[in-house]
Amino acid sequence: MRKLAADAGKPIVSCVTGVEPVLLDVADATQPIRDPHAWFAPKNAAIYVRNILSAVKQLEPQHADEFTARTELYLDELRT
Repeated sequence: MRKLAADAGKPIVSCVTGVEPVLLDVADATQPIRDPHAWFAPKNAAIYVRNILSAVKQLEPQHADEFTARTELYLDELRT
């Protein structure tokens, strides 16, 4: 992805900072397996959303208020 983004002149944004991994209990696994769908947990989804908000506000600061307002609406939905 990094090469693809660099070739396209696009930034890479990581939204997983602070996310608690969701571990799968697989009977024949020698160690816990991380579920790649951690955003299915509402608590983790909220972290993803906040991380994305932070990134888009840096990329498009002129729209920061709009991004923040929409983020708060979505976070309210996640809480309910």
